[in-house]
Amino acid sequence: MSCRLCDELYDSFVISLLPYAIKHNEDIIIDGYISSKIYYQLTTYLIPLLCKAFNKKLIKLETNVKEIYYNGTGVGASISCGVDSFYTLLKHQNQKDEKYNITHLTFFNAGSNGEYGGEKARALFNKRVEYVGKFCEENNYNLITIDTNINEFLMMNHEKTHTFRTLGCVLALQKLFSKYYFASGLPFDGSHIDESDTAFYDILNVQCFSNENISFYCSGIETTRLEKIKYISNFKETYNWLTV
Repeated sequence: MSCRLCDELYDSFVISLLPYAIKHNEDIIIDGYISSKIYYQLTTYLIPLLCKAFNKKLIKLETNVKEIYYNGTGVGASISCGVDSFYTLLKHQNQKDEKYNITHLTFFNAGSNGEYGGEKARALFNKRVEYVGKFCEENNYNLITIDTNINEFLMMNHEKTHTFRTLGCVLALQKLFSKYYFASGLPFDGSHIDESDTAFYDILNVQCFSNENISFYCSGIETTRLEKIKYISNFKETYNWLTV
């Protein structure tokens, strides 16, 4: 399905490019607007914490800020048909408050198909879209895909940047979503800032990337990988579709 991208706010771009700016000690100057909430959270918490943890100089974020409310009602999560994404999907089917049930699944060409991009990564992305598309069609889920050139621009290791790449794409869809579940690969008790993998500090990122329109949640931090496998094994959807 298609939906209208957010073009009034540069939230998507500032989040996606933040790892590059920190790595190369580059200030970010935006001739436009980002959401007021993201500006506060980045400049007050995330940028100082990451620059200090990675032994980089404190970079500046210069931009205009604005509060825009799109009032989207969609609830999203990524779908790769792996353990983490299936756990997130199955956990959010029958919530007591139906506003927390997933309505849309996403799949992005933002690094997982090839962290440096190119035609090989794009070919794998298209192949995987076909696979997850068939799953969504069979199980009546709306699927949204995004192909982006962020991989060719960043030229950085995927593990070091994947939360930024993925949620940057989601922020481009903030006219649709009110909530988005980011499937964490690690439990909360391992949380700390580690340059090797953003999964170690997903809980910090999802807080700092949330804005006036989207609340991000770090799904799965309350449990372990083996407990996730035990949970999803109770659902027949995983029997033919699980990829490992």
